Amino acid sequence: MGIEESRGEFLAGLIGRYARRDSAILEIGCKSGKNLHPLSAAGYGNLTGLEEDSRRLERLDSLFPGLTDRARVIDGPVARRIRDFDNGEFDLVFTVGYFEGDTGQEGLLDEMARVAGRFVLTIEDEREAPGGTSRSYRPEFESRGFEQVEEIDVSRETDLGSVFFARVFARRVR
Repeated sequence: MGIEESRGEFLAGLIGRYARRDSAILEIGCKSGKNLHPLSAAGYGNLTGLEEDSRRLERLDSLFPGLTDRARVIDGPVARRIRDFDNGEFDLVFTVGYFEGDTGQEGLLDEMARVAGRFVLTIEDEREAPGGTSRSYRPEFESRGFEQVEEIDVSRETDLGSVFFARVFARRVR
């Protein structure tokens, strides 16, 4: 099994613990479809991806023909386009490497929490960034009404390296 296949299998398995095949799932920064594709192949049928780089979306069509027929992919500035969604519209919202080196995205974190009805999943680089800043997503989402329910050092599961952590957050019941 290749690197992309094992990473996709890991993601689909992790999401499968928290979402049904008909759950509404949103990926922030879907790039060229390498995460949406294995989810679609695993039977998830209500997928949405946001991507601001139109060149990546052109690659999506060539790498994964027909994926845009099975998943809604929206082009444009992520921080603006996410505002088009309703509160709690998605059962699960996830990112994979979207925030690498960029810790100035508090507004987007607020929007992710707003549109997530049940779960937020981050698979992100949590090492110290240039300038001495780093981010642990646990306090970020716990301060936004979620509770961390799972943490995984993904270096044991994928090729992403030891600075990436998968964190699953569940919305606290009010």
